[in-house]
Amino acid sequence: MGTARSIHVGIAMALTVTAAGFFSGIRGSANETPQGPQGDPPGGVATARSYADARAHRYGPNAGMYDGAFGKLSALPPPAPIVLTEEARLAALDKRAKRRAYDGAPPTVPHRVLQMGPLDCVSCHATGAKIGGVVAPKVSHPIYQSCTQCHVVMNDPREGAPKVAPPENTFEGIATWGKGSRAWKGAPPTIPHPTLMRPDCASCHGVFGADGIKTTHPWRQSCTQCHAANAEKDQHPPVLAP
Repeated sequence: MGTARSIHVGIAMALTVTAAGFFSGIRGSANETPQGPQGDPPGGVATARSYADARAHRYGPNAGMYDGAFGKLSALPPPAPIVLTEEARLAALDKRAKRRAYDGAPPTVPHRVLQMGPLDCVSCHATGAKIGGVVAPKVSHPIYQSCTQCHVVMNDPREGAPKVAPPENTFEGIATWGKGSRAWKGAPPTIPHPTLMRPDCASCHGVFGADGIKTTHPWRQSCTQCHAANAEKDQHPPVLAP
């Protein structure tokens, strides 16, 4: 009986000491040595940190990585303004049309594609890239597995490759849609083309877009917050008000 009681008393004392140590660590010590930004006391050896101190301060080599971050951003020069001209817009649309059988068709690939293994189109076109004067636009739709099922090479760049004559037909396709309409002067224009397979506006109008059709504010994230789709161009049935 006495042995069992001694065991219970020992367990109770151990729990008491453990709880006291835990709450003492949370509360911290009043005479604890103040620590610098990296957690080391000046001229001394680093001491054990309390839980409260670890929650209130940052430690390690990246402790001050956010210090003055907003001040650094405000000190950056504003982005260069994007100037749009009608000549640049027409030139961009003409170049764009030469790579498509008709407006809305998948664009052709202007370079050689090795099809001996998995295609690596997304290495450049997943987010867009610019290497020297060559721009790889961002893909405008969700990434699918077989890119060349829709996008074919424009011309075979190999020496001695046979030249393929264009097909002899009278198919013209849909004419370009022009510009979007505005509710009033200065209002955001509507999207002047179908949005099927074009949900990512940044593909043509973002930072890697062509001059003339690049938006003046490519850093904004939600395009359709201001630019509404055109139901007729998206081929939605008209809804008449009662």
